[in-house]
Amino acid sequence: MRATGYTTTQGWWENLRELAETPVFHLRNADGSLSNLPWDIINQFQQHAVALGLALTVFAAFLFCEWRRRDHPSVWLVAGNTVCFGVLILCHAVIGAIACLTAGILLVAGWLRAPTQRNFWPALAFTMGVTALSFGHGGMLSLGAGYETEAMRLVPRDGLGYSAGGAPGFLHWNIAGFGVILIGALWALASWPARAGRHSEQRRHVFAFFAVMLVVSYVPPQLYYYAY
Repeated sequence: MRATGYTTTQGWWENLRELAETPVFHLRNADGSLSNLPWDIINQFQQHAVALGLALTVFAAFLFCEWRRRDHPSVWLVAGNTVCFGVLILCHAVIGAIACLTAGILLVAGWLRAPTQRNFWPALAFTMGVTALSFGHGGMLSLGAGYETEAMRLVPRDGLGYSAGGAPGFLHWNIAGFGVILIGALWALASWPARAGRHSEQRRHVFAFFAVMLVVSYVPPQLYYYAY
């Protein structure tokens, strides 16, 4: 059985096919045989916490975009955003951290465009509330020996990205890892400025949220990794 990773001696298609054909290490069928589902699909979508994190991220994005498009958001809408983003890290640490950072960047950008108290105080309350919830409910951000805080730390990579082999290896790894999704995301980012004026304000907020989330989720892992 092959461990996951990108083999530089193979092309992107061979890597993608080999990874898809690698059975999961732990999930077994009823007869005891290994499942034929690839291990990364199981880890990403069939763990209960991850599945909840994915669903809650979509709902949190909806609430956040509703907040940003309203001139006078209600206290309950800001509170709902605070609770959703505050528990996201409990559902999935990485997705939650990326979503919270995305919201923070957009709130700062919104205040810089219009530095008013109407933009400042709800954003401050949101930031304080999310921080308190994230550190208060246990999990990845909790301190103490019981959480093994020394077991995981960010370490700078020796080069850019996961792959070896220079620029061709980096390109092949991204094609094999993301495939059509990456091409669609780049096309959407490139074509949006020409079509932004034809979309509603709500759609512009949705696009801004997921565009920033795309950058936040993609760039840091190219520079750092978790050391277990």
